[in-house]
Amino acid sequence: MENHLIKQFICKDEAIRIGKDFMEFARYFRIPGDNFDEIYYTHALSNYNPALAILCDKTALVNKMTGTLCYPTYAFIREYQHGEALPPHRDRAECEISISCHLWGDEPWDLSVNGQNYLLHSGDAVLYYGCVQEHSRKPYHGQHYVSMFLHWVDSKGKYADRYFAKQFVTNPTLGKFIKRYNKGAWRNVVT
Repeated sequence: MENHLIKQFICKDEAIRIGKDFMEFARYFRIPGDNFDEIYYTHALSNYNPALAILCDKTALVNKMTGTLCYPTYAFIREYQHGEALPPHRDRAECEISISCHLWGDEPWDLSVNGQNYLLHSGDAVLYYGCVQEHSRKPYHGQHYVSMFLHWVDSKGKYADRYFAKQFVTNPTLGKFIKRYNKGAWRNVVT
């Protein structure tokens, strides 16, 4: 199991656009945050439309990099704000193979995976094995930082049955947000 730093996993301009669009989208629709280890994050959403498209598009690349046939499970995007951290942790089964991609932020912020630090620029990513490798971030010193997380399982591995992470696919509110995203009425609205 080898981690991979992937420079320009997606192009810088696309990464920045997706990150800033998510911040605008999340504020317009008042997307709630999520809780992790007693920390509440400002905005987070599973299977945000652009992230889901990238998850599907990059599956062949992940297959090649890992040397295995991978099934997508879900995509996730989160905005971090000043002072928020990511405590050391390992992920659930659906995150057997993970990519953390930096979209946009006003300050650099290291991602630590198994004690190795990665400083990502917009569009850069790290492929790692989220279920077995501890990963974390120290408190953020900037104001806003948006990351996209893409997850797969090994088609022949012990978590193969977790493909298309059903708890996210069957979420009744997900369809509502996909439709709202596609309409685009949220763009350029002052919130």
